[in-house]
Amino acid sequence: HTIGHAVEALSGYALLHGEAISIGMALEADLAERLGVAESGTAARVRQALRAAGLPVARPPEMPAERIVEATKSDKKARRGVTEYSLPRRIGAMAGESSGWSVRVEDASVRDVLS
Repeated sequence: HTIGHAVEALSGYALLHGEAISIGMALEADLAERLGVAESGTAARVRQALRAAGLPVARPPEMPAERIVEATKSDKKARRGVTEYSLPRRIGAMAGESSGWSVRVEDASVRDVLS
């Protein structure tokens, strides 16, 4: 969702909110798997459901990863220079229950998933 808000803003709001959030959900599910937060296969299931709904799931190629990472810093979940993300553990369950339903993620990990 955080990545989706960044993508939406960087598009100049040309992307519909749902389209941008779809992209963010797909990328954050990938991020969750890479970090070991989500069960294996979660990202594929999220992307499959989003595609079935006719929604985009990939970073727009005209948006450099670094610009997206920088845009996340203005999200409401950015605290003290580190952005927090809403990451799935599996379909129907989110990580971060002990921290307000968000997980602190270093920029390098986000850049990796955006590349």
